[in-house]
Amino acid sequence: MLTQAIITAAGTGLLLILAVMMLRAQFVIVTVEGDSMAPLLRPGDQLVVRRKGLEQIRAGDIVVLEPPDSRGGPGRSESVGLRGRHWVIKRAAALPGEPVPEGLTYAPDVPREAIVPAGRLFVLGDNAINSIDSRAYGSVPGRDVLGVVIHIRAFRQERSNARHVSRL
Repeated sequence: MLTQAIITAAGTGLLLILAVMMLRAQFVIVTVEGDSMAPLLRPGDQLVVRRKGLEQIRAGDIVVLEPPDSRGGPGRSESVGLRGRHWVIKRAAALPGEPVPEGLTYAPDVPREAIVPAGRLFVLGDNAINSIDSRAYGSVPGRDVLGVVIHIRAFRQERSNARHVSRL
């Protein structure tokens, strides 16, 4: 009887470990550090990101991707997550086969009236004044996308009291 209980407990523990591993393979939590997506995202906000490839992203999605400076271009880190790695958070503005958004035709590697090349996307920060994005470095390889934000847990500091607000 005791042996059977131990085996059952071990099996349950193993299932729990497998479930956690599967969730971690699908979802990542990142913390916002910059303000390029303000007013929607602010420093301290936590985001639940679902891992998705380029083919699963839609224009308008908020995406988390490798920072352009890791590919040799300009950029700055805007979030921390996934074992301390730095990421940028932007809005997907145009996907492969779509026209490059108006105003981005002056970005590097973008001819006038261009179409987004296969395997790439254009990303923009909501706060254009404080965002280094496709306006500065052109299109981004789809392989650099970690995933899409599916939940925002806002963290606001008001007078010494912390307040959490969930949205999205």
